[in-house]
Amino acid sequence: MTTEMKIQVALDLTSISQALFIAQKIVKGSKRRDFIILEIGTPLIKSEGIRSVRIFREQFEDITLVADMKTIDTGKLEAEIAFNNGADYTSVLALANNETILSVVDTAKEHRKGVIIDFIALSKNDLYIRVKDLMKLLENNYKNYFSKIVFCLHTAIDIQEKYDKKTIFTEIFKMLRKSYPHPLIAVAGGIKPITARYYADIGADIIVVGGYITKSEDPTAAFENILKSVGI
Repeated sequence: MTTEMKIQVALDLTSISQALFIAQKIVKGSKRRDFIILEIGTPLIKSEGIRSVRIFREQFEDITLVADMKTIDTGKLEAEIAFNNGADYTSVLALANNETILSVVDTAKEHRKGVIIDFIALSKNDLYIRVKDLMKLLENNYKNYFSKIVFCLHTAIDIQEKYDKKTIFTEIFKMLRKSYPHPLIAVAGGIKPITARYYADIGADIIVVGGYITKSEDPTAAFENILKSVGI
């Protein structure tokens, strides 16, 4: 486990009231709020609009917020929308053109904010190629900004049951850790305590947990279970 590892709670819901209820239970009920990142999920942004980010900023002034925009075009515009409404991080798809990704990173630098590059929907071979291409691109332009860039290895909800989340990203994860001291690495998609522990042990910086917490009858207890599983 990295000493600065965080747990990102993915609020992939469609109701802002429900998302706020769960987030408040976690933040108020946990003694380790310093390890919490709240993600305003793509479904919530699409359902309730960018106001959902703004409302979360008002409610949680000292918690890191991610706007999961999943940008694939108009990088500067969408990043501006996220940051101007209170997001600390915005997300852009690794599938996007290099120009789009660079425009998101440039905008983040202007705002002194962060970027999550999401590798969802890439095959194993394409993922390897895209990681190497993006690392070359970013190292040439943003070597001093890697502390604010996150690579997210992400299994889509619609295909999670087809894969073993404990091993799907092991090779690419270890390659990243061996070859590049930066960027930060997040893992997302069907994460439960056993998989959280696995990725913590091999050095994840951010573990993204959604349904295990948000679908639980006791979200606070579920969050605490994740913390315990990774030794926090």
